[in-house]
Amino acid sequence: NNPKLDLLDEVLEQLPKGAKVVVACWFQATAQIIKDHLGRKAKKIDGSTASSLRKEALHSFRQGKTDILIGTLAIGYGVNLKEASHIIFYESPDSSLDREQFERRVLRGDSRHRPTCVELCIKDSVDEWILDRLTAKEKVNSSVIRGLVK
Repeated sequence: NNPKLDLLDEVLEQLPKGAKVVVACWFQATAQIIKDHLGRKAKKIDGSTASSLRKEALHSFRQGKTDILIGTLAIGYGVNLKEASHIIFYESPDSSLDREQFERRVLRGDSRHRPTCVELCIKDSVDEWILDRLTAKEKVNSSVIRGLVK
Protein backbone atom coordinates (compact mmCIF):
# COMPACT_ATOMS: atom_id res chain seq x y z
CA ASN A 1 0.00 0.00 0.00
CA ASN A 2 1.51 3.32 -1.11
CA PRO A 3 -0.56 6.45 -0.39
CA LYS A 4 1.47 8.56 -2.80
CA LEU A 5 0.88 6.14 -5.69
CA ASP A 6 -2.81 6.20 -4.74
CA LEU A 7 -2.71 10.00 -4.90
CA LEU A 8 -1.03 9.84 -8.32
CA ASP A 9 -3.80 7.51 -9.54
CA GLU A 10 -6.45 9.94 -8.26
CA VAL A 11 -4.85 12.87 -10.06
CA LEU A 12 -4.45 10.91 -13.31
CA GLU A 13 -8.10 9.79 -13.17
CA GLN A 14 -9.25 13.42 -12.92
CA LEU A 15 -7.39 14.53 -16.04
CA PRO A 16 -9.17 14.70 -19.38
CA LYS A 17 -8.85 11.63 -21.58
CA GLY A 18 -5.76 11.95 -23.75
CA ALA A 19 -4.05 14.51 -21.51
CA LYS A 20 -0.29 14.47 -22.03
CA VAL A 21 1.41 14.15 -18.63
CA VAL A 22 5.00 14.34 -17.45
CA VAL A 23 5.56 12.77 -14.04
CA ALA A 24 8.70 14.25 -12.52
CA CYS A 25 10.79 12.28 -10.03
CA TRP A 26 14.07 12.96 -8.34
CA PHE A 27 15.23 9.35 -7.91
CA GLN A 28 15.64 6.61 -10.53
CA ALA A 29 14.23 4.04 -8.09
CA THR A 30 11.06 6.10 -7.69
CA ALA A 31 10.69 6.44 -11.46
CA GLN A 32 10.91 2.66 -11.76
CA ILE A 33 8.32 2.13 -9.01
CA ILE A 34 5.92 4.46 -10.85
CA LYS A 35 6.66 2.77 -14.19
CA ASP A 36 5.97 -0.66 -12.66
CA HIS A 37 2.74 0.69 -11.14
CA LEU A 38 1.46 2.33 -14.35
CA GLY A 39 2.68 -0.43 -16.64
CA ARG A 40 2.50 -0.16 -20.40
CA LYS A 41 0.53 3.08 -20.47
CA ALA A 42 3.67 5.01 -19.46
CA LYS A 43 7.23 5.43 -20.73
CA LYS A 44 10.21 6.26 -18.51
CA ILE A 45 13.41 8.23 -19.02
CA ASP A 46 16.13 8.42 -16.40
CA GLY A 47 19.91 8.71 -16.39
CA SER A 48 20.32 5.00 -17.16
CA THR A 49 18.00 4.98 -20.20
CA ALA A 50 19.84 4.00 -23.37
CA SER A 51 19.84 6.62 -26.12
CA SER A 52 17.70 4.50 -28.45
CA LEU A 53 15.08 3.88 -25.73
CA ARG A 54 15.12 7.55 -24.79
CA LYS A 55 14.41 8.55 -28.41
CA GLU A 56 11.66 5.93 -28.65
CA ALA A 57 10.00 7.16 -25.43
CA LEU A 58 10.10 10.79 -26.55
CA HIS A 59 8.78 9.91 -30.02
CA SER A 60 5.96 7.83 -28.51
CA PHE A 61 4.99 10.71 -26.21
CA ARG A 62 5.15 13.36 -28.93
CA GLN A 63 3.19 11.28 -31.43
CA GLY A 64 0.40 10.47 -28.97
CA LYS A 65 1.12 6.75 -28.60
CA THR A 66 1.95 7.31 -24.91
CA ASP A 67 0.19 9.87 -22.73
CA ILE A 68 2.40 9.55 -19.65
CA LEU A 69 6.15 10.17 -19.56
CA ILE A 70 7.96 9.52 -16.28
CA GLY A 71 11.26 11.27 -15.94
CA THR A 72 14.07 12.11 -13.58
CA LEU A 73 16.37 15.08 -13.96
CA ALA A 74 17.52 13.35 -17.17
CA ILE A 75 14.58 15.08 -18.89
CA GLY A 76 15.11 18.26 -16.92
CA TYR A 77 17.79 19.50 -19.31
CA GLY A 78 17.72 19.76 -23.07
CA VAL A 79 14.36 18.10 -23.75
CA ASN A 80 11.36 20.09 -24.95
CA LEU A 81 8.02 18.61 -24.02
CA LYS A 82 5.66 21.31 -25.23
CA GLU A 83 3.06 18.63 -25.99
CA ALA A 84 2.53 18.08 -22.27
CA SER A 85 -0.62 19.54 -20.78
CA HIS A 86 0.38 18.62 -17.21
CA ILE A 87 3.49 18.09 -15.14
CA ILE A 88 3.04 16.16 -11.93
CA PHE A 89 5.82 16.47 -9.39
CA TYR A 90 5.86 13.10 -7.65
CA GLU A 91 9.13 14.12 -6.01
CA SER A 92 10.45 17.63 -6.08
CA PRO A 93 14.14 18.23 -6.61
CA ASP A 94 15.94 19.76 -3.65
CA SER A 95 17.04 22.77 -5.68
CA SER A 96 14.83 25.53 -7.01
CA LEU A 97 17.05 25.67 -10.12
CA ASP A 98 16.50 21.98 -10.88
CA ARG A 99 12.78 22.43 -10.21
CA GLU A 100 12.66 25.30 -12.72
CA GLN A 101 14.45 23.15 -15.29
CA PHE A 102 11.74 20.50 -14.97
CA GLU A 103 9.03 23.13 -15.34
CA ARG A 104 10.72 24.68 -18.37
CA ARG A 105 10.49 21.38 -20.25
CA VAL A 106 6.73 21.84 -20.53
CA LEU A 107 6.33 25.59 -20.03
CA ARG A 108 7.67 26.49 -23.46
CA GLY A 109 7.18 29.78 -25.26
CA ASP A 110 5.89 28.00 -28.36
CA SER A 111 3.33 25.84 -26.52
CA ARG A 112 -0.23 26.12 -27.77
CA HIS A 113 -1.61 25.76 -24.25
CA ARG A 114 -0.73 26.64 -20.66
CA PRO A 115 0.34 23.45 -18.91
CA THR A 116 -0.77 22.78 -15.36
CA CYS A 117 1.73 21.85 -12.63
CA VAL A 118 0.53 19.53 -9.86
CA GLU A 119 2.55 18.82 -6.73
CA LEU A 120 1.96 15.55 -4.89
CA CYS A 121 2.66 16.16 -1.24
CA ILE A 122 1.91 13.95 1.73
CA LYS A 123 1.18 15.95 4.89
CA ASP A 124 3.87 15.84 7.58
CA SER A 125 6.37 14.20 5.24
CA VAL A 126 9.73 15.14 3.79
CA ASP A 127 7.78 16.32 0.72
CA GLU A 128 6.24 19.10 2.75
CA TRP A 129 9.63 20.12 4.16
CA ILE A 130 11.24 20.22 0.70
CA LEU A 131 8.41 22.34 -0.67
CA ASP A 132 8.80 24.80 2.18
CA ARG A 133 12.52 25.12 1.37
CA LEU A 134 11.87 25.45 -2.36
CA THR A 135 9.37 28.18 -1.68
CA ALA A 136 12.08 30.00 0.22
CA LYS A 137 14.53 29.06 -2.61
CA GLU A 138 16.82 27.48 -0.08
CA LYS A 139 18.67 24.37 -1.18
CA VAL A 140 17.76 21.44 1.03
CA ASN A 141 21.34 20.18 1.22
CA SER A 142 22.55 23.44 2.73
CA SER A 143 19.91 23.11 5.47
CA VAL A 144 21.10 19.60 6.26
CA ILE A 145 24.72 20.72 6.44
CA ARG A 146 23.83 23.61 8.72
CA GLY A 147 22.01 21.20 11.05
CA LEU A 148 18.54 22.59 10.47
CA VAL A 149 16.99 19.16 9.86
CA LYS A 150 15.50 17.56 12.95
